[in-house]
Parts: sequence; structure tokens; C-alpha cells
Amino acid sequence: MRKFYRYAVPAAAGVLLLGFAPAAMAGSGTTAQSVWAGFTAGDGVFGYTDKQTYSFDSLAAATHYANVLESTAAPTCSGSAANCGASNAPLAAPAAPAPDATKITPLVHADRCTFFTGGLLSGSTYTQSVTVNGKNGKGNWTYTSAYRITGQTVSPETEWSSVLDSSDGAHVTLQGEIAGESVLAKSAATSKYSFSLVDSAGASRVTGLSVTLTDPAGTAGTPTPIGSTVVTAADATNFRNFSVGTAPADPADLYLDTLVATNGNTALLAKGDARTILNTDSFAGNNNGGSDGSALAYARLDPTEVTLTEGAWTATLAGTVKDNAGTATTNLSVERKLVVVGLNNCATP
Repeated sequence: MRKFYRYAVPAAAGVLLLGFAPAAMAGSGTTAQSVWAGFTAGDGVFGYTDKQTYSFDSLAAATHYANVLESTAAPTCSGSAANCGASNAPLAAPAAPAPDATKITPLVHADRCTFFTGGLLSGSTYTQSVTVNGKNGKGNWTYTSAYRITGQTVSPETEWSSVLDSSDGAHVTLQGEIAGESVLAKSAATSKYSFSLVDSAGASRVTGLSVTLTDPAGTAGTPTPIGSTVVTAADATNFRNFSVGTAPADPADLYLDTLVATNGNTALLAKGDARTILNTDSFAGNNNGGSDGSALAYARLDPTEVTLTEGAWTATLAGTVKDNAGTATTNLSVERKLVVVGLNNCATP
């Protein structure tokens, strides 16, 4: 039985190609605009056998490891003999750093076969250091702490979930959202924000979207046009709260993590929950998107399913976004890396 999985590099690894023409708007010191995008290849890690595609929950997988502080060594010191003398040692050792959760990530990746077939997960050790001055404020006294990560024994298909039948490759769904933020500041204490995405005629300002796949050999395929739909806060059935630039407090909310472009006085732009940004500015008329919800909106990409074989792939989302005045456009291009690795040896003893 031949088995594969796909690993999606987190959004921070995306490559941004920016091309934002200055908008024709008055008072550039009191206005600003930005375009944000969220572009993902499903949720986390995927894999497939000759019968099914599976999804892998990397965050849940990380909970199957213990990550603990084991010991803190006697300090070392750099400096003069006087400043590093025993009489100048710090009165108390500083607190050891908390265990570093990022040290588990490479173990999760290395253990994906074990999560699929079952068995004992791997472990590792690492150190972290804190440097403080001596009692006289001089000398660099370094305290190094040792940590150990221990993996649990897991059952077959732990954190793997079957999502659909497949036999010809890893079926991956590309999806995402695009939002535009604008702000008008009449004074230091007066500002009005908007996340509208339609022009004066009511048409979407997001146009010409496509997805291009570049194969492991570096050959780009033909761009595949994709559609999008503007979803406003007035659409209670389909609208989801979203955050720009910072992860939302509610994991059910959308996260648009990629800043595509900005113009104007960018210091005026805000990050965070879009609804909160509107509801806490000095203009009450845009609260919760305004009377028609249009001030709180995003363009939802039509989900696009692709089938990938083994190797490293790149998915590129391209398109244009008009500014509020309709006189300039943002050329949007966001890349996401996809890696498909064979798991055909996972069941080998």
C-alpha cells in the first residue's frame, strides 16, 4: 500500500510580491489604506493512501510530548576577575525560562509516520540561558538550564482524520479571504475606519483572481481562474468575524495574516479584530459594519481543490484589488509552500 502526506508550511513562510500604486486621495497625512490576505492549503498537514486522504492536526499532536525543566547548572561568568569573583555573585539565581514549545515542532514533523502507524514518539534535550549582572552591576553571570522532551506512546492514526476518498494523490483544498482596511483621521482624536470591499456601483473591488501551481521541477502551470464573493456583516449565515495582522482570540474567527500592501499614513492603520476596530473608533455609524454591514466585509475565495504528487510545490494566489477611489490597484501575489512526502515506508518494522 502506497501512502503519502502533505505538509503545508505556515503562512509566515509565504512570499509577498507587492505592487501598490499610490491612490489619488486628498490629505495623505490623514488617510491610509491596506490590503490583507489569508491564503491556506487546508488545515495543517495532509496525507493519502491508495484509498483515502487524511488531515493531520499538528497542534493536537504536540500535546503528546512532555516538555520539562530538568536542572540549572552553576553559573559561568565573563568579565574581570573582580567582577566574576565569588563575592560578586548575584544574590539569587534568576528564574529559569519556561520550556520552549517550539522545540516540539520538529519532533512532530519527524514522528508523522509514528502518529500514523502507532508507537513510541521521539524525544530530545535542549538548553536555555539567562545572563544577569553581579551584585555590583558588573560581570556577566550566565545560568544555563537543561530541558527534556519525552514523547508518549500513541495508537495508530493518532491525530490523523480521514477527510475523503481518494486514490490518485493528495487532495488539497486551497482557500482564503481578502480584506481592505481604510482610515480617515480628521484629528488626533477623531478617526473613521472601514473594511468595505465594493465600489460605487456595488461591484467587488477584488478582480482577476487565479491560482498557479509550480511543480517540484520548478515549472509553473497554467493559472487557474478562481472566483470570490464579498461577504458582509449583514449576511448572518455566511459572515465570520475576522482579524487582520494579529491572531484572533477566538480560533473560530478568520485570520488574515499577510499584509499585501499599504499606502498613505500607515501609522493610522490598525491590527486586530476588524469588528472591534470599527466599534472603538470615533465614528458610531460604522459600528458592526454600519446599517447595511458593508463597512465590515471580506472577499471569500472559491475553494479550489488540487491533486498533488510527491515533491515540493508552490501555490501562488494572484489578482488585483482596487482602492476606495477606484483610481489605483494593488497587484496581489501570495505564495504558499506545499510539500508532499511519501509515507510508503511508514508500516515497515
